[in-house]
Amino acid sequence: MKFLLYGANGHTAAFAIEYAKEQGINLILAGRSQESIKPLAEKMDLITAYLI
Repeated sequence: MKFLLYGANGHTAAFAIEYAKEQGINLILAGRSQESIKPLAEKMDLITAYLI
């Protein structure tokens, strides 16, 4: 199962990302800034961050 999380660099999104990882859900991170999304994806051990 895959989910798109828009606004992935926000405070509340951090909780959603951790929960999704615990549940084995594949996330697609989306946001307006590559500078904020890419490091977040790397920090959370997500392979790819998609930008919208």
